[in-house]
Amino acid sequence: MEGTMRPLRKICVLVSMVVLLISILLLTGCKDNSTNPPVGSGGETVTTTISGTVFDESNAPIVGAEINSAGQMVMTNSSGGFTFSGIQVPKDRFVVNAVKSGYFKGSYADAPKANGTSNIKIYLMTAGVTQTVNSTVGGEATLQNGSKVVLNANSVVNSDGSDYSGNVNLSVGYLDPTSENFSSLVPGGDMQAQRSDNSSVTLYSYGIIKVQMKNDAGKDLNIKSGNQSEITVDIPTSMVASAPATIPLWHYDETTGLWKEEGTATKQGGKYIGMVGHFSDWNCDSPEGTASVTGLVVDCNNLPVPGISVKIGQASAFTGADGKFERRVPANTAFEVQVIGSRNFGLTSTPVSVPALAEGTVQDVGTLNVDCPVYVTGLIRCGTDIQLGQVVISWDGGSNSQFTFTDFQGKFNLATDVGKNAVISIYTLDGKYKTMDIITPSVRGQILDLGTIEVCEQVQTGDNKFTVNGSGFSNKTFTFASDTTQVYGYFDPADSSSFIWMVQVFEQDTIVFWFSFTGTGLGSPSDTYMFFYHNSQIYFAETGLQGSSAVVNVTNYSGIGGLIEGTFSGTLIDNLGSPSVTISNGQFSVIRIIFQKKINKIQKDKIPIEIRKKLRL
Repeated sequence: MEGTMRPLRKICVLVSMVVLLISILLLTGCKDNSTNPPVGSGGETVTTTISGTVFDESNAPIVGAEINSAGQMVMTNSSGGFTFSGIQVPKDRFVVNAVKSGYFKGSYADAPKANGTSNIKIYLMTAGVTQTVNSTVGGEATLQNGSKVVLNANSVVNSDGSDYSGNVNLSVGYLDPTSENFSSLVPGGDMQAQRSDNSSVTLYSYGIIKVQMKNDAGKDLNIKSGNQSEITVDIPTSMVASAPATIPLWHYDETTGLWKEEGTATKQGGKYIGMVGHFSDWNCDSPEGTASVTGLVVDCNNLPVPGISVKIGQASAFTGADGKFERRVPANTAFEVQVIGSRNFGLTSTPVSVPALAEGTVQDVGTLNVDCPVYVTGLIRCGTDIQLGQVVISWDGGSNSQFTFTDFQGKFNLATDVGKNAVISIYTLDGKYKTMDIITPSVRGQILDLGTIEVCEQVQTGDNKFTVNGSGFSNKTFTFASDTTQVYGYFDPADSSSFIWMVQVFEQDTIVFWFSFTGTGLGSPSDTYMFFYHNSQIYFAETGLQGSSAVVNVTNYSGIGGLIEGTFSGTLIDNLGSPSVTISNGQFSVIRIIFQKKINKIQKDKIPIEIRKKLRL
């Protein structure tokens, strides 16, 4: 009986949460976190817009990545893009974190542009399983360059701190500070750090090891409190001679976007070896003072080039609409500034050597000249209304995708590659979406002006329906309109779950139906829940709950503005545990909305009195 009651209590708690959530949705929509200062900011905030794209190491856009900044969450769309519009962030530094199953976490931090827009790119590194060990025995995971992690026996706990016994899947990655891709993949992007005495420094890295530890279900595992693991970090051959005998260890703090000092490592041959009490990204770095670098990127016609990635020593920056860039750098360290072709569809510049700078110095490196790209321009409208949003250009087999956030006149200007069969994808802030096939100009320096682009249509859904038997229905089929006030889906990071809603509140048979499942993947997900409300009665089902069943098959899971699709069925029980309702022939094809998006079309006075009383409206 107790085994049945545990999932019953769990589903009842979830039902209570959903009742509260639907109340909020039906009345006013979800609260917009952008009106409040970020939790833990402890200082002044500014309002800004952050627009970006997430890529893998091969420059392919990543769809369905979870993006978090200042308490808000969005998912990357079908072009890997995302936007936080009018978000409040700390005055001195914003942080954007990206998470996607199968990759190490990524992050980018910078000074925000008050009432302006920051265009950024985040690159994620693939995180395959390096080694599987048994938690009771322990073991190690070693990379080809000798970097490794040693896990002691009986030293692993679940994310809630309870003891864990079973397989431990260790994913280990290494970032080489001499690689041209280091500046794109390093968390934060600018090597800003906080010492154990809380003083601020800029780091110079001798190598980074990345570690993730998960069970067979993909859940995070941690090192047990009071235990430590040994890490070995390779030092690039060209840096061994100058590497200090001992060096501070630093781990990356996703909340502040800063590296935090914790422990030391000792040089043994061409490796650094140290002990750590938790797994994340660990950096072997010398702390230095902070200086700054500024510059300008122009093309062959001396025009500024927007959206260009600039490698600045071990850091990176992106040019704005005016072609300018700025980044903090370590003082007392010489480095080079250059536009790298692998991150800029072949555009390169001559490297500029910057001597060691004194702390507090701002060094203007002047103009970086690159070959002319081609440009794609346009104006986004819906009738007479200006449309604001993100514009992404991509092409099959291309080395990059470019993005831009439209200005407040709805205009955009994309620098991109020559002679490509490309796709323009437009995502507006109010949920509209449009794609266009184009061919980019074949002569460098040319402009393809797409003119005024009408973006008025929402994504068209397929069938949303299911058949109900029970609760007064005899094999009755409900079909829902594609309006996002009736059917929609979203990903809630608080539960790491996807929710699909189907609501009919204006008809004679008022029903509320939803189901949820873990993650954003395809196929048959785990931890599936179903909820059905009709005639003042609640029915529910949960994976593993005796007497009930909840089966979902996901066939399509797109980014924000795209579709979540699949099929479902279930046997739902009442609060006494009796099978009462069966759901069959379920199909869903819903628009994926931003979790915070308000739904304004449903008015309180249109909701029948019975459901208002049940949901305490």
